[in-house]
Amino acid sequence: MKIGISGPVNIDKFCKILNLDKDKYLEKIKEFVSDLAKSDNEIVIVPHKNSTAHIIAQEYKKNNGKKIISIIPKEDDEFGLSWMDLDIHDELVNSKTWRNVPEELDTTSDILIAFGLGAGTLVEIGQTKWFKVDKIYIVKDFISQKLPSESVRDLNVKYLSLDEIKKNIFK
Repeated sequence: MKIGISGPVNIDKFCKILNLDKDKYLEKIKEFVSDLAKSDNEIVIVPHKNSTAHIIAQEYKKNNGKKIISIIPKEDDEFGLSWMDLDIHDELVNSKTWRNVPEELDTTSDILIAFGLGAGTLVEIGQTKWFKVDKIYIVKDFISQKLPSESVRDLNVKYLSLDEIKKNIFK
C-alpha cells in the first residue's frame, strides 16, 4: 500500500501554535516511522527540506523502509525547487507545477495520514474526494480540533492516535 504523508512544513511554528513540545512531536513521529518502515508499505511525500514529510522520509530510509515516492514539480518555473530534497526518493512523480502537487499526492497514494492540519494538508484532504485515496487518518494528538462535519461529509476521515493508525494499517 502507498501511504501519503501530509503535515506541517514549518514544524517550529506548528508546535508553537499547538503548544506542543517539538522534541516530543518528533520523537512520536520517529517511533511511528520505525514501525512503518518494517511494514510492507511505501510512502508518498512532498520532500520540503526539514518538513514533517521530509523528516519521516529520512527516518523511513534510515530504518530501511520499502520505497519513498516523491512528488516534485520538476517543470515549475514560477516558484522553483530550492527548498526541496531532490535526492531522498526511490521513485519520482513529476507533478509539473506546484499547482498539481496535491492532486499527484492524492492520485499516487492509497491512504493519507495527516500529522497536523495546515493549509496545504487541508487542500490535500479536500481533493481526496475526487482522487484515489480511500482513507484519511488525521493524527488526533496533533490537531486543535476536528474539521467541520460539512467539510468532510463525503470523505472517509478518521481521527486516530498514532498507535490506532498502526493497528489499522500495519496488519
